[in-house]
Parts: sequence; structure tokens; C-alpha cells
Amino acid sequence: MIRILTILIAALAIAGCADSEQEGIAGAWLDPDDKSIARFSEDGSLSVGGDGSDDISGNYTLLEDNQMRLDLTYPGVEPISVVVTYELRGDTLILIAPDGDKTRMTRVDR
Repeated sequence: MIRILTILIAALAIAGCADSEQEGIAGAWLDPDDKSIARFSEDGSLSVGGDGSDDISGNYTLLEDNQMRLDLTYPGVEPISVVVTYELRGDTLILIAPDGDKTRMTRVDR
């Protein structure tokens, strides 16, 4: 979970994207390294947690140029907005932080 939190708390920006791309990202994604699950809803809400708990919540917006803005709330921390680059390849979602750190996730549910 710390890896996803690190990726999600990396930068800033805004724009817009097609509904079909949002539908492609919607679902539950497992980070096999730390066993946390990120849940992206079609309505733009997001939660990330491990062991059945949702420790991070917020919203996401798909931007131009395969970027995603994340507005996140984490218990005990001020809300934060970040932008990551993403690659969606079938059932694999890769989040890329501005520093180049990548988190590769596998779809576990739609």
C-alpha cells in the first residue's frame, strides 16, 4: 500500500478524457507487490486499501496525454491533489509517477 500511496502523492494538473477510457479503468486493481487494491469507480471516485480496509479515498479525473489527476484523502494527512501518467493494457494498469517510479497493477474485478 505504501508504494501506491507514494505513486499517488507525486504531482499536479487538470483537463478531460473520453468516457470509454474511464470505463476501461473502472474496477478493482491489485498491486501484487504490497497486496493493496485500488478501486476506480465509473463515477470518478477512488479508494485504496489492503486487508479489506479502504485507507485512501478520493476522486480521479482522466486528463489528456494519458494523465490522471487524483484528489486524495488519507487519514491524518491534509488532502492532496496529484497527477500521474497511466498506461492501460488490457487487464494491466501501470501508474507512473513524475519521478519515473512505476506501479503495475492487475485487474481483479470490473
